[in-house]
Amino acid sequence: MRFRQPAVRAVIALSALGAVTVPGATSAVPGVAPVVPAHALSHEECNLRIQQLCLDNWTRGGLIRAGQQGWPNENFGWGKVPRCNGHPIVLDKRRGDTANCPFATEKLDFTYWHDTVFSFVYKPTRQCIGSNGSGRPLLTSCPNFTTGQGGGTGVIQVRNFISGQCQNRNEVTALNRYESDARGHESFLKDAGYVGGLDYYSSDQSWTCWVSANH
Repeated sequence: MRFRQPAVRAVIALSALGAVTVPGATSAVPGVAPVVPAHALSHEECNLRIQQLCLDNWTRGGLIRAGQQGWPNENFGWGKVPRCNGHPIVLDKRRGDTANCPFATEKLDFTYWHDTVFSFVYKPTRQCIGSNGSGRPLLTSCPNFTTGQGGGTGVIQVRNFISGQCQNRNEVTALNRYESDARGHESFLKDAGYVGGLDYYSSDQSWTCWVSANH
């Protein structure tokens, strides 16, 4: 176990899909379109509670709210981002790596060492979930999924399994790099808890558990 915090958790369902090209995303290499690798997922991403709340690009306005399963504007996925020395994993010098990455808060690199670095992708607009700078997720430009560089504020997330909270290795949390560095501690992407509510990045280190429906 790495981290544990009493919290009311949600579980988000994902399903697997093949590789997709993201031509409109930010690229660090001119003329080269970022590519979401073959492990990318795409589905309505929903908790498994009674209401079946899902990530929703509400009214296609860019802010992420909690919609009901089956509603429009819920076609999200995720792809690994090779942000750290060309690798899609957290690095830390105290663990023997040559760099601390992706966090500016080194203790988070140490704690979440070798967990997966990724971004959520909204396929219809080829944008990624980032941050508005005030704790709210919204759509912005994606990083380059080939080089790992670029992207709007808050697009870098870290996938972590929390023993005792997430039920099994198919369930993971989404730890946001930007919001965590701004607070100096963990800040996870969470659903609003009710239909129409704004999803948010936690200030109390609580989280939502995400699970792949096809595994």
